[in-house]
Amino acid sequence: MKEEKKKFLNSLLIPVSLIIIFWAIKLIEFSFDISLTNLGNYPLDTKGIKGILLMPFIHGSWDHLIANTAPFLILSTALFYFYRTISVRVFLGIWLLSGIWVWFGGRPSWHIGASGIIYGLSTFLFVSGMIRKDSRLAALALIVI
Repeated sequence: MKEEKKKFLNSLLIPVSLIIIFWAIKLIEFSFDISLTNLGNYPLDTKGIKGILLMPFIHGSWDHLIANTAPFLILSTALFYFYRTISVRVFLGIWLLSGIWVWFGGRPSWHIGASGIIYGLSTFLFVSGMIRKDSRLAALALIVI
C-alpha cells in the first residue's frame, strides 16, 4: 500500500508542476493586464512556430484555464501512473505532435491552451486500454472526455 501511494504521488509530480505554471502564467497576464496570446500557435506562419511548444501554457480566460485543468491533471496523472517507463516519451510526443498538427492544419488564427494535449492523452489512454484489455483506462479516457 505504501508503495502504491508513492507511485501515485510520483505520477502527480509533472502534471501538478505544469498546472502550477499554467496558473502562474494566467496570474501574470491578469496582474499586469497583458495578453500572451502571441506566444500561441499560428498555423503556417513562422510567428506561430514557437507556439508548438508554448501554446499549452497560454489560456484565453480563467474559464478556459479551469476547463483544461481537471482533464489535464486526471489524464496526465493516469499516463504517468500506468505507463511509468514510457510516460515521458509519450507525453512529449503528444505535446509536440498536437502542436505540429495545429501548425500545419489549424485555421489562420492564434491557437492557445492545452486541449490538444488533453485529447492526445485521452486518445492514447483509450486506445492503449483497448489494446491492453484494460477497461479502466478506456473508461477513464471516455469519462474525462
